[in-house]
Amino acid sequence: MARDNSERFPRVVASLAELPAPFATALDACLEGPDRPTVILFVPRVALLGVQRGWRAWVLQLLPWHMSPEMVLVRTRTHLIVATAQSAGATPVVTRISPADLISIELGWVLLLAWFKLQCAGESGVAGTTIYFNSVGIEHFRRLLFDLNGASAPQAQLETGACDRSALDDMPFKFKNIIGQRLMTRAERIEAVVFRPPVRKSAFRLSRYLPGLALVLTDARLLIASEDEGSTHQTTSYGMNALYIPRKRIQGWRMTSLNDQCTLELHYGLRDAGAMLSLNFPGQLSEEITGLMRRICPQQPATPGLAAAALVTNGTATLR
Repeated sequence: MARDNSERFPRVVASLAELPAPFATALDACLEGPDRPTVILFVPRVALLGVQRGWRAWVLQLLPWHMSPEMVLVRTRTHLIVATAQSAGATPVVTRISPADLISIELGWVLLLAWFKLQCAGESGVAGTTIYFNSVGIEHFRRLLFDLNGASAPQAQLETGACDRSALDDMPFKFKNIIGQRLMTRAERIEAVVFRPPVRKSAFRLSRYLPGLALVLTDARLLIASEDEGSTHQTTSYGMNALYIPRKRIQGWRMTSLNDQCTLELHYGLRDAGAMLSLNFPGQLSEEITGLMRRICPQQPATPGLAAAALVTNGTATLR
């Protein structure tokens, strides 16, 4: 008889009664009133081997506590509620997130490890929530991603019907296929794209491999899609990372050049909560990147004064 491994994967449940008792109790107290759940997603614990690189990955795999927490995501008409329990039977910590407060959404995967990261404006700066899960259940999070993207972007910027994807034609098939079919909705209109082929970056006599990366500007948001970074010497990629930033959240940007390389420094946020992302490119892409960014901000503004700045990371390594 085949072994049933379905308990290891994220799954949608019909009601709170199907959740472990601590989650059902904690969430029931948060859902009083007319704002009832439309989707309830249970996320089991998963080993975080893929978060580390080198010998640390194998050592940490042997440690029983190197596991993600057990989580439940509840989407209501107005909020996303995230309940987190660090161990089985523990009382969950419940966080309520409004789509209007989101400043970025990230979805990434490497082999069987995947992650879904939300950054939002909190009372004391940027608040981040990361959900790790088995990538077998990634379609649940892709639907949630598109739902939250639509809720956080102005509806006037979204169009109906399938839009042209020919701007992706010059990218490698992996990027063209994944971005066009899995990372964007059919209604999003592409305004500009820039693709960085895999390159090696040298600094202080050290060499570092930078995977392929694409900037895709649509009418509603900036998508930054990158291959898994892997190790500093490895050129084979086994995953992808997609970071979505609404255009209205981009507060400023700066381009700097040194020798044959250039760096895009991107600042984004909401109110007093801000984050910073730094991306490296070959120098010959400088004009293309500048043209894309000027569609968002006509001129390079001075770096905005942000109460908090955080370098955005995916589940594996810092985007570069």
